[in-house]
Amino acid sequence: MDDGASVSGTIESSDPFLLEEGVPVVAAAAIPVPLARALEAVFGRPPRLLRPGAEAGIPEDAVVFALDDLPGRRFVSERSKRRTHEPLVVVADAPGRAAAGRIVWLRSREVTPISVAVAVRGARIVAALERDRARLSEQVDWQRDVLDDLRRYDPITELLSREAFLDEVQRAIDLAGAFRAPSAGIGIVRFRLRGFEHLRENWPESDVEAYCAAIARRIEGTVREQDVAGRTREEEFSVLVRGEGVEEGVSRMVRACTGFPREPVILSGGRRGEVAGTLGWAIHAEVGSPDLAEDFLRAAMPRWPVRNLAA
Repeated sequence: MDDGASVSGTIESSDPFLLEEGVPVVAAAAIPVPLARALEAVFGRPPRLLRPGAEAGIPEDAVVFALDDLPGRRFVSERSKRRTHEPLVVVADAPGRAAAGRIVWLRSREVTPISVAVAVRGARIVAALERDRARLSEQVDWQRDVLDDLRRYDPITELLSREAFLDEVQRAIDLAGAFRAPSAGIGIVRFRLRGFEHLRENWPESDVEAYCAAIARRIEGTVREQDVAGRTREEEFSVLVRGEGVEEGVSRMVRACTGFPREPVILSGGRRGEVAGTLGWAIHAEVGSPDLAEDFLRAAMPRWPVRNLAA
């Protein structure tokens, strides 16, 4: 393009400037005919005129492409989760206040039909990459949610994992310290299976998992609505008792666990899994009101055999 070309024969627009997808825009007093033809050849649509001083109308999500960046085609772009559309092209000496995103800037004094085509192609590549990035970001978010679920729940029993259970215990401890009420409290009941190593060594893995899942269902069928159960070790299940009537809730859970040996777990093929173990329990206010979940869980260490307590 000849920078010294007269403005005669230019295309001018007196309409209010509006950005439209896929429409080239020229920021100048007038659009030289060669430039207008070059833009129309690339876009299939005539350019619009952005008069000097109207740069504020440029959106903030612009892709900046300066001709002197070629052949490296360096793009400056703002990271944004907003959807990237088909790019516009703006021909101007300087980008003004526009930030990076989806508009291509070319230096008007150096514009040629080839440079316009290269800029548009480059901008469309950037737009495609931005769309891919947004899609990958969504996939990463989804995978993060899946991993959070895997971290929070034991995959075999679908009870809370040890980490998630301790998070709940810590939250209950913090709330107990912030809102003290004589009728409310927290407690923990732990039930540890006896002979679990023997089961692992002599049973198929599928039977061991089915056995643990059956014990978990018994635990879940016993807890109150406000309480929460977790698998705190491979062979251990724990229940956080919270809210009103904590002493009654702990006693109820202990009685339920002592009754587990009365009914063996029946597995596929008729295999019988006898239930035996040890029990431990603690009420927060009665064991020194520990500040840390691990300390509170330790206070409920399973010590009491449940095989002989079952009539």
